[in-house]
Amino acid sequence: MRSRFSAFCTANIRYLIKTHHRSKRQHNDEITLAETLGHTPQTGEKIPSSV
Repeated sequence: MRSRFSAFCTANIRYLIKTHHRSKRQHNDEITLAETLGHTPQTGEKIPSSV
């Protein structure tokens, strides 16, 4: 889950789609994610290291 959160924070749409279960994917996922990320405020929060 942490990797998907990081991908969302860095707008890594391809990773988000790749790691979403195939049965749940939609043909317009890339467009929907791009729109969502475009409307999500970036707060500048840092992701702490787990090491």
